[in-house]
Amino acid sequence: MRAVRLGVLTAVLAAGCGGGGGVSGNVFAPGWQSDAGESIARVEQKLRGAPRPSDVAVVVGVTPDGLVGSTLPSGSVWRRAGVVDAVPSVAPDGVVMATSDGHAFALDGKNGQPLWSVSVAPFVLRGGADDGHYSVLSLGKPRLSQSRLLVVDRSGRVMVDMTSDTELGRPAIRAGVAFVPWGGQYVSAIDVTTGSEIGRLLTRELPSHALDIQGNLYFGQYGLVRLDPHIKYAESFQATHYTFKPRELPGNPVWLGNGLDLPLVDTTARAKIRLFAAPTSDDKGITIAGNSYAGTYFRALYGFALSDGHLLWADALAADAVGGGPAASGFVFCDETGKVHLYANDGGTGPVDDLGQKLVACAVGASSLRVEGGASRGSLAQQIEQSFRRFDPDMASAEALLIKELGKLDDPEVTRILIEFAEDARIPPAQRESARKLLAKRKNGSEFMLAALEHHYDFVTGDQAPPVGPLADALAGLHDARASAPLARHLNDPANSIDDVVRAARALEVLATSAEARDLSTFFALYRATADDPALVDAVLSVASALVRVGGSEGRALVERASADPFTQPDVGRGLAKLVAPKPAAAAAAKP
Repeated sequence: MRAVRLGVLTAVLAAGCGGGGGVSGNVFAPGWQSDAGESIARVEQKLRGAPRPSDVAVVVGVTPDGLVGSTLPSGSVWRRAGVVDAVPSVAPDGVVMATSDGHAFALDGKNGQPLWSVSVAPFVLRGGADDGHYSVLSLGKPRLSQSRLLVVDRSGRVMVDMTSDTELGRPAIRAGVAFVPWGGQYVSAIDVTTGSEIGRLLTRELPSHALDIQGNLYFGQYGLVRLDPHIKYAESFQATHYTFKPRELPGNPVWLGNGLDLPLVDTTARAKIRLFAAPTSDDKGITIAGNSYAGTYFRALYGFALSDGHLLWADALAADAVGGGPAASGFVFCDETGKVHLYANDGGTGPVDDLGQKLVACAVGASSLRVEGGASRGSLAQQIEQSFRRFDPDMASAEALLIKELGKLDDPEVTRILIEFAEDARIPPAQRESARKLLAKRKNGSEFMLAALEHHYDFVTGDQAPPVGPLADALAGLHDARASAPLARHLNDPANSIDDVVRAARALEVLATSAEARDLSTFFALYRATADDPALVDAVLSVASALVRVGGSEGRALVERASADPFTQPDVGRGLAKLVAPKPAAAAAAKP
């Protein structure tokens, strides 16, 4: 069979008007009249049960001077020299497709052996697919809308070669039928042996991706429709449909992204902020494999529940993530050092592969891989704590997300971790403040709180003052009288901030006992005449209230004298006068 070539969009294919149920003589012709799904239904019926090669899990890393790859989970590493123009595509059968130095080529992902190579200059790879006999490639030009569709058989013979002024999306192929998204609403089904368009799908799902995952074909970008007997009704929104709506994540990563964009090798921060999820199907419809999805933010990795987006697991790599992909169960991530990390859906870790070279990007085809029963990394709270130890200063957004999720956990150990975060000067101030706010609301972990209050700032050892204010709020909310003594000692510690002192005084107003009267009196004597800040005034009044409550007649007399002393700060004096004034009920009872 000779190659079918089309020079421009409006050119007529040599075989386009022949038999085989052709839809249009002009592939990618925008003036096509809808056939109410008849042609794509015939294609679906034709391919129903069509054989497909076995899936092979492959990872391919892009190095500064070539490619390096391996099967997963622990295959032999292969290498290919030559700088590539874009991130390669990995087909379900393990075939790797890429462009380099004006040529498109395919490799066997199991061993790196070349399968074919053809000249395509000046086009570069947008996306590729393979069905075991034919490779289909969507190619584009940087900064230009012109596209090229190429189909090559295993011998290297070009079966189809078309150029189009319409941007073509990322294709799929099954049993010699290539599916090519284009035009923002169409997917053309092309018989690669004739070049004829034998079916066309019209869908409002903004199709820019055609996906072949575990034997199912999907089309879309934000949402997906599945090639099944219902595909005929896609135009009327009655096809098997799914829209994936992940939670908002740091850096705002998107799921599939725009399939019309060229996946040029990107060494900026954007390439390190990714989102991974794999569609899966059953008789009920489409969902996300493992009911979970994962994201990367530089070194940070995290997994989320599909149901409500809550955090399932977290980790931090020793180097930034530069790519990855979802597996049939679990996830695969590559880092800059060439390490390949496997994670189960619950965050358990599988074996770590080493490609042996530094990477600038990677692509993963792992629809057959199941990562299950990996090594446990402790509770979610412990995972977050361990992740923080590996974060750099530029990880503030990931830290903010993890601290917020940490505060949702009931584990008492969360209290200990929040205390450490609030004290750690290496954590950005905004995240330390978030930890303080969450700590103030804790309802358990009081033993950790009391232990923290026993510490004070020490210039010699460098020990930091504990987060006294949040601890005071939490312990007051728990009505834990054991906190009264350490809080009273912190009142007179000059290393504590005014905010901490105010909140400690407020807690002592309800927690203090007579045993703390001396510390309370000391604070009152020091500040009732010198309080020069509204917050400090509040603290003095809270301490005075505690003295009246627990200090007996001596404590009340101290407050009464201060209320009448002209040297008492005026705002404090007015507050004290109200505090010691006879209550209306008491005054009425004193009358004859």
